[in-house]
Amino acid sequence: MKKKDSKINVLLLLSSVSGGGAQRLVLDHMYHFNKRKFNVYVVSLRSGNMSSLFNELDEKYYCLNQKSRFSFKNFIKLLHFIKEKKIQIIHTHLLEADTYGFLLKLFLPRIKLISTRHGENKFRKKIYW
Repeated sequence: MKKKDSKINVLLLLSSVSGGGAQRLVLDHMYHFNKRKFNVYVVSLRSGNMSSLFNELDEKYYCLNQKSRFSFKNFIKLLHFIKEKKIQIIHTHLLEADTYGFLLKLFLPRIKLISTRHGENKFRKKIYW
């Protein structure tokens, strides 16, 4: 009997790898996920001052090098990536990644979407509350 790959495929989606709090949290998650149960990938929309730390994740980190607020081309790349890697859960961090996550969920309704709020500002408060 052939054993099916029972790992859960997770995508951690970041707006950028510049800054600190959210990016540090994602790096910490990457090193503490149970590798027998999860395949975890990180995709950032932009590079940043923490790129070298994320590049140490080898094939688990991808940067889309986005220049504008939204890129239809990158949205399509994400759709293909999710299908290719058979992603089951998308966990977004920061506002732009949240936007992509919401749109991806519309196109892929079976995907589970998790969004973590980082920091507090009035604009985000209006969106989420």
